This record gives sequence, structure tokens and C-alpha cells, in this order.
Amino acid sequence: MSHSDTRSEREQWQQALAARCTDPSFIAESLLALLPGLDNRPVATRFSAAVMRAKVTDRMTIRCRRDGGQAIYAKAYYDGDFGCLAYRWLRYLWENDFGPGSNEQVPEPLGYVAQEKMLWMRAASGLPVSGFILAGPLEQAKRLMWMSARWIAKFHTRLVPDLQVESPCERMEVLRTAGLLAKVAAACPEQTSLLLDLVHQWKEVASVANFPPKIVTVHGQFRPEHVFVQRDTVVGIDLDKLTLSDPAKDVARFVHSMTKTCISPPEDVSRIAALAEEFISAYDRYAPGNLGNLRYYMALYSLKELGKVWKNKKLDDADRAAFGRMHLAGFQRWAQSHSRFPSAP
Repeated sequence: MSHSDTRSEREQWQQALAARCTDPSFIAESLLALLPGLDNRPVATRFSAAVMRAKVTDRMTIRCRRDGGQAIYAKAYYDGDFGCLAYRWLRYLWENDFGPGSNEQVPEPLGYVAQEKMLWMRAASGLPVSGFILAGPLEQAKRLMWMSARWIAKFHTRLVPDLQVESPCERMEVLRTAGLLAKVAAACPEQTSLLLDLVHQWKEVASVANFPPKIVTVHGQFRPEHVFVQRDTVVGIDLDKLTLSDPAKDVARFVHSMTKTCISPPEDVSRIAALAEEFISAYDRYAPGNLGNLRYYMALYSLKELGKVWKNKKLDDADRAAFGRMHLAGFQRWAQSHSRFPSAP
């Protein structure tokens, strides 16, 4: 089956499911078996639903509300076997120190409806950490960095069953980055010499990397928008890309994702750099010995982002230059430093 055929099938699946999921009767029937406390009032007055993601992937997120109360989320999967597996992962974490009574939690799993390939869960309480990266007092944001680091450090100690091992080298990211840089070189020949120099610098980082210091359960998409905080409780969401790999990947993704929230370089850079250092220091305190390859991943992600900025035709020349300088400085800081955790300038 070709990639286009697969995409077309996913589009048809999402369109059909989206139509059903906005029907209150469908939502009620799906939830009745999972929430036995529901009464018998007309379902149309009790439920509303909306599709939260329109991007064509092999999964779709639906948000439901009952009588205007707390949201309940469903994740529907094109591959039902994987959906069932994702439910088992969430259930395992909920029952093993990431449930009630813990300051580090995952969303409460309500059940898996095999017929619709849907995993149901309660909404995470609190506010996402992403809302505080550029807003609010810096000390408050630093505290959230420590809380986020505490959550992921504890998560890395849990060996979730039925996970596949993923190469620590980030092979797919390397291939995507190589393809992206080739396109940049073709479109901007004047950048070719610099690109070759950057690739050689990154190769030097890769050659001294020690793959891996240990293999742990890796979140796979750990970013500030996937971390919710309420008082002293932290809830991590989007737990359906788990693998066994290098824990430094999650730390690098979290740090790098903060740089992509930057709106006005260099105004935002110093704040983001301070928060990144706080997060890395906190994680290293909670999980010493896990960040031997952090330089490798940070250099790789920065190089990829630099290529995306240079290729982006929607940016005006001034913004392209400003964001380019920001990501280039980030790459060089990680690639050229002899320290494990180089400080921001």
C-alpha cells in the first residue's frame, strides 16, 4: 500500500469518526459502560463533544463534556491493537505510583472501547506548563521546571511492559535533518559551506557520544504543553509514544521545545535559557548519570530547527535572520562546549 493510499484511508477514517463523535448519543453510549453513575436523562442534554485535532495522523483526540462539567477525553486509534496497548500502558502507570495519592500522575484511564478503538480518560487537572514559559514571574516558572523534572525523572524509573526498544541515535531525526539541510543547500547555495561545517561539528559530537548510559521508559513527546500542574501535583499527558531508549531524549525535547515558543529574539532568549538551565539542573539532581548524551540530542534538534528556519519562506528576512541566529547560537553552544551542560551566554 502506498503512502498516499494510507493517508487517504486515514482521512476517511477521521471524517467518519468525527461525524459520529459529535453525536451526543454516540458519546453517551460509549461512556455509559465506563461511568455507571450516569442517570437516564436525555443524552442530548448531557453531552457535548468536539474533535481537538484536525491533523491527519493515525490517532484522533476528542474532548467531551457532561452537563458542562469536567472534560473527559477519548483517543481514537486507526490501529486498534495499538490503541489497546496504549490503554494498558496508561493503566499500568495509573496503578503503579502515577495515580491517586501521588504528586506525579497520569490521566485516570476509564477504559478502552474495542469496537470504536477508543481509549477514554479523565482530563488532567491544572494548567499546562507551556503557559508560563514566557509569562508570569520567573521564579514561578523555575519552580514549574523543577516539578516537570521531578515528574519525568520518576517516569524514567518505571519499566512499562510491552515497549519496543528505539535506537538512541535518533535515526529518523537524523534522516529528516539530512533531507532538510539538503533542501536548504539547494535553495540557498550561499549557505552550503556553513551547513557543511555545522554537520561536521555535529558529527564530532556524535563520535564521542556514549550510547546509551542506560535504557529507560521514554515518553517520546515530553514537552511543556504535555505537563499540567495544580498545586503540588503534576500530570503528564499524551502517553502513547512510549519506547525504551535514552532518557536524555526526553530532557532534550523538553528543553528544545521551549526555544520554539520564542516570539521575539533576543528578548525571550535569556528567560528561556534560564528556564532550560533550571530544568536540566533539576533533572540531573533527581536522576544523576542519565544525561551523558544530552549534547548530542540538543545539537541535533538545534540543527534541525535551524534548517527549518532557513527554509521557511513565510518568515520575513529580519525574522529569519533573528531566529536563525538564535538556533545557530544554540547549536554552537552545545556542539562546541566541553561541558556536559553548557550555560547560555
